[in-house]
Amino acid sequence: MRPGVELHTREIVAEPMLAEIIAEIAGETPSADLLSVPTQPIDLALPTVNIDIERDASAIEAPKLDAGTSLDISAYASRAELAPGTVATVILLLEIAPDGSVIWAQVLRSTAGEAANSAAIDYARATRWTAGTIDGEPRAMQASLAVVLGERG
Repeated sequence: MRPGVELHTREIVAEPMLAEIIAEIAGETPSADLLSVPTQPIDLALPTVNIDIERDASAIEAPKLDAGTSLDISAYASRAELAPGTVATVILLLEIAPDGSVIWAQVLRSTAGEAANSAAIDYARATRWTAGTIDGEPRAMQASLAVVLGERG
């Protein structure tokens, strides 16, 4: 030991496990077999959930990217700060308003940095969508969008 260095020690006492406490209360010898710990059945009432089975799933239409949308992706790619020859893919979760505009966008996955993610979000906000509908009525709904930025070769 080096001069001037004190060594401090302390005793650590292990706390009894729950199985040991239960065994001691029951007057049994503690056992490492957890299957031998006495158990009691639990009567748990499950909640009742009312589901409208009558609703036709075909009455729900997901939002779709408007085919008439023509955006120049290169303007957004130039803001992505990617090295030459690099391609970035950003997967976004969007909320589409009943009028087809993008309410909000969130990055789910990305192969790039913050600048590319921000450029992808700006691109998504500039897109137009055909709103999703329920029973023919436009509703706000979520959609996903993959944005590919950079040079493709």
